[in-house]
Amino acid sequence: MNRSTAGQHALPTTRGAGGWGRIAVLFEPGRSGNAALERGVALSREHEAELAVVAVAPQAERSRCAGPSPDGYNDAIRDTVQSELQDAERRVGASNPPVTYALLVQGRDAPLDRWLEAESADLVLLPARRPMLRWPHHPDARRLRRRLQAEVRVVAP
Repeated sequence: MNRSTAGQHALPTTRGAGGWGRIAVLFEPGRSGNAALERGVALSREHEAELAVVAVAPQAERSRCAGPSPDGYNDAIRDTVQSELQDAERRVGASNPPVTYALLVQGRDAPLDRWLEAESADLVLLPARRPMLRWPHHPDARRLRRRLQAEVRVVAP
């Protein structure tokens, strides 16, 4: 698996034919995550842009009291998200331009917004979440739009 680590640039950003040099997709399991991934692959090919697929593994914090350790739970979450990222890689297959994949572990790696900034993403695709009786959105979209120079889009299936 071609894996970039947090804080490292895979390649210097170059502008593709469509003005986007680097497209980033936040991959989450489900229809919306698959739709965001497919859209990212299509746009990277169309605009000859680099594509980075990132998944975030949330981690439970240690309890301040004498409760059980969350280490086993956190390991299981990391393994699950890693497996989902590998499934995404199999779904994409060989691609031109090449795709980089990254797993960000909450509390260990840089937060998503700093990782996207370090990767010099020009376009960020987030999978939509559809709460009852509301328009599809992603909870991080507003924060990322404020903090990044990149265009942020929410992709619904």
